[in-house]
Amino acid sequence: MDTTAQQKKDEVHLVDNQHQQPSSSSPPTQADNEHPDPMTVSSSDTASEDVADPSTTNPFQVLLLSHKDTDILTLSAARRMLPLDFPPVATANLVEFKSADDMIDLVKQKIPTSKTHVIIIVRLLGRGVPGFQYLLDTARRNHYHLIVVSGIPGSFEPDLTAMCNVSVEVIHRAIAYFHADGCSHNMANLLRYLADHLLQCGFEYNPPTAQPGHGLYHPPFVNDRDRDSKTAAHLVECHKERKERAKPTIAVVFYRCHFLSANTAFVDAVIDELEALDCNATGLFTESLREHEPVDNVNGMTVERFPTALTHLLHDKTGDCMVDVLISTMAFALGEVNPDGPTIGNWSTPGLQALNVPVLQAITSVDTVKKWRDSPRGLNPLDTAMNVAIPEFDGRIITVPISFKSPQDETNNVHYYEPLQDRVMTVAKQAVRLGLLRHKPNCDKRVAFMLTNSSGKAQRIGDAVGLDTPASLLLVFDAMRAASYTLGDDNLLPSSGDQLMQDLIDRCSYDTIHLTEQQLANAAGHVPAKVYHEMFDRLPNNQKQQMQEQWGAPPGEAYIHDDKIALAGLEFGNVFVALQPP
Repeated sequence: MDTTAQQKKDEVHLVDNQHQQPSSSSPPTQADNEHPDPMTVSSSDTASEDVADPSTTNPFQVLLLSHKDTDILTLSAARRMLPLDFPPVATANLVEFKSADDMIDLVKQKIPTSKTHVIIIVRLLGRGVPGFQYLLDTARRNHYHLIVVSGIPGSFEPDLTAMCNVSVEVIHRAIAYFHADGCSHNMANLLRYLADHLLQCGFEYNPPTAQPGHGLYHPPFVNDRDRDSKTAAHLVECHKERKERAKPTIAVVFYRCHFLSANTAFVDAVIDELEALDCNATGLFTESLREHEPVDNVNGMTVERFPTALTHLLHDKTGDCMVDVLISTMAFALGEVNPDGPTIGNWSTPGLQALNVPVLQAITSVDTVKKWRDSPRGLNPLDTAMNVAIPEFDGRIITVPISFKSPQDETNNVHYYEPLQDRVMTVAKQAVRLGLLRHKPNCDKRVAFMLTNSSGKAQRIGDAVGLDTPASLLLVFDAMRAASYTLGDDNLLPSSGDQLMQDLIDRCSYDTIHLTEQQLANAAGHVPAKVYHEMFDRLPNNQKQQMQEQWGAPPGEAYIHDDKIALAGLEFGNVFVALQPP
């Protein structure tokens, strides 16, 4: 393409969308009408259901293969920004490929023999894609344009460049569009750029436009040009209510790619539920919580490595944290496990410690809700590792799955995170209760400790390899007393760990060898059979069936006294030490 024409194209600028979340349904503002985007096409120029499928009238084809759902979601929105005669664009999620046959079938289906001018874009997370060599061979044999790049932000991998058969300039420009951040505008301009340079189409395009790395989010301000200032003002107002009315404020942390691809239904559902419970809420998107910076004042503390994204939650004048609870939907953890030795207990989480709020881990599953419901183990191994096992190292409180992948456009493999409303409600209620506790004096708080006792045997109470559970609990009691928690009469507290264990067993345990009717009668708590029936009836049918097969008709026969279920434990003022029911 001639240099003058290229320069002219590079001088064209998009309407400022740096402060707008991409949305296919966002209405035009007055500013949009006064300064129209030269790359924006009118409704008469875009594809509609009334127009013939262009795939039947031209020899061109574009295919995007990616490990990332958000790439495919973003492209789905970008399609609406392309002109009617733009080459057909197909997509596929590489995660779903189980064998080489999947790749062979996809290539034959998505690239008919009638397509002679083809662009294939591959965005990889790792290697080992089944049938990938077949794709490479097919592209070379048929002279298809092949671009292979990394799906990791900011990553340039030379071995992927070696797989490409386009110029280095085109590869670098494609990487620039992806790394400038995958909003629908950048995706649309990437497609325009490739069509112009590789297929000589002449659609014109704009250079990549950087998007914010972190930011506050609130549904009413999604498409507002002043989104940043309005979401910040909203949080400050929430903080004011928090101080004046003890009304909790809760932040929902989620990945930035969901914000850029408008995949926020699960975030909106949590925020809506929190606000319905008379609580203030805000969203916070970020690429990673591992991006740090020194902060002089976090609740009065200096923190050398504070997550940059979390600075949005600090009051700009006082340094106070403006939220009571964090709900994190982000996988993995802030720190790293040491593979060569012991992992330090307070590993790389000084930022969370200084923020000093409970962090709930809400699980966004990469599975479908049907697979989850049908599985006897619940979450698949990948979800369990990323959203349960690893986040626990940060001290996050693990909750339940709040969303699952659901098809939005099955033809183009477009999926979004569909919220599961009853689980969203569960997490929201837990967050609100923790938020309210932040405004209650310690002396009025009621705390329960649940000691492990999975076998029900007395000798296994509080079992923990290499650890002294009862002695540790007494040290916690000392710290609670110093923090003004109510533990009752000091003279009634156990004098040692051994004494605590003996008191628990004497009062009532679940060990049927030692259990007596007198102990059942003196148990610390009882649940009437009628109340248990009401709780049991609210369970899913398959779960009720499994419980009845194991334990018989509710409430069963174990640990029953006077038509009540006995609960083993000890009370110390506002503290209850319970045993795990078998």
